[in-house]
Amino acid sequence: MPYSETSFLIDHLNVTDTINRLWLSVDRQDWTTIAERVFAKEVIADSTQLIPGSPVETRSSLAQTEWFKASLESTIVVDLPRPSETYNRPSEVKATVTGFNALVKNTKTTLMGAWYELKLVREDTSTASGKNPWRISFVKPQGMWTTENNSGVLDLK
Repeated sequence: MPYSETSFLIDHLNVTDTINRLWLSVDRQDWTTIAERVFAKEVIADSTQLIPGSPVETRSSLAQTEWFKASLESTIVVDLPRPSETYNRPSEVKATVTGFNALVKNTKTTLMGAWYELKLVREDTSTASGKNPWRISFVKPQGMWTTENNSGVLDLK
């Protein structure tokens, strides 16, 4: 089936909605929504840029929520193919998201940010008619920045 303009727009909105739902749910500390409506059943977490030497892990959707305890998304770029008569609707898509947070410890505030490489997969929609089928299956923070020395604010292990 050709990838139509309508399918492209629906996919773009649903992918953006999934990513926005992640950050909104983090702000609300709604870990159940993240596990059930944002992350795929298994998520590959690559934190090697954030914590050098750390492993690339496959985690359950619930375990993955530990990564997102305080962040705010600001920009989303979705890498969907443009509509075409020559190829089908994609089942996987990449997105880049910028995120930042303010960490406060002992009255000291540090602003931190990174951009995240995400992959989203279209889950089986046969049992979820009318629901957003896109779920995050891969997360990799890149290019971390900070306004201050993190010592005493961050306890990265």
